[in-house]
This record gives sequence, structure tokens and C-alpha cells, in this order.
Amino acid sequence: MLMLECIQFIKEFAKDLYNSEFLRILVGCIAFYFTFSQLRYAKRNMLLNIAKNEIDIFNKLDERQKLFIECQIKFSNIKNNNNDDEEMKILLNEEERLKKYYFDLLDTVCFYAINNNITAKNFYSQYKNILLAVNELYGDTIKEYENICKVIKIIENDKTI
Repeated sequence: MLMLECIQFIKEFAKDLYNSEFLRILVGCIAFYFTFSQLRYAKRNMLLNIAKNEIDIFNKLDERQKLFIECQIKFSNIKNNNNDDEEMKILLNEEERLKKYYFDLLDTVCFYAINNNITAKNFYSQYKNILLAVNELYGDTIKEYENICKVIKIIENDKTI
């Protein structure tokens, strides 16, 4: 008999709990907490991925710049030593190829910065002086690179960068 009363009490309690607003509110709060924590975790991961991608982009840009500068140094050394004209032609072609390779990537990265696909503030702070030097040294060459020219204008007009 006691067992039957206990089972009856549990059934009544379960029925009242099932029908109560408190349980629904509790379940809703738990679901809200898990949803919010997952969104926060996803946002953190997204920001980390953006930072990683920007670092990769900047590393590629630095690598291409390094190759271009090394080629310029080799060309300058050969030019100063008055070596073989054939070797100078090969290095001049290589320098032109690397310059185009570098400016193409720089133009693409400038496009990303203009459209806020990468953090423009990071890009401007890291490449401001490089872009101004490129403008000074290769002003005629970069005229065909629309995005580089746009970023240089942005840098020259905005003194807070």
C-alpha cells in the first residue's frame, strides 16, 4: 500500500512538474545558456581564423617582397661588376617578373583592405611606410594597380593611420 501511494505521489508530482511553467522556464534558460555559449565560442573561433588568415596573407606578401628585393640586389651587383649582358638580361626579366608578382599580390591585399575583408587598421599600420616607398620608387608602374593607388590615397589623406 505504501508503495502504491509513493508511485501515485510520483505520478502526480511528475504531472504537475510537466504542466508547470517553472519547468518550461528552466528548460528555456538552459537552452538559452547553451546557445549563447556556443555563439560566443563560434565568434571567438571566427576571430582567431581571421587573425590567422591575415597573418598568412601578410607572410606571403613579405615573402614576395623579399624575393623581389633579393633579385634587385643581385641585378645591382651584376650591373656594378659589368658582367655578362646575357646574365643581366636574365636577371632583368626575373626582376620584372618578381615585381609583377609582388605588385599583383599587393594589389589584391589592398583590395581586401578596402573592402574590409581583412582588418584595414592592421594592414595600414604594417604597410603604410612600404606603400609610401613603393609609390615613391615605382609611381609610374603602380598606376595600373588601381587598389594600390586607392590605398595610397587613403593613407596620404588620413593622418590618423
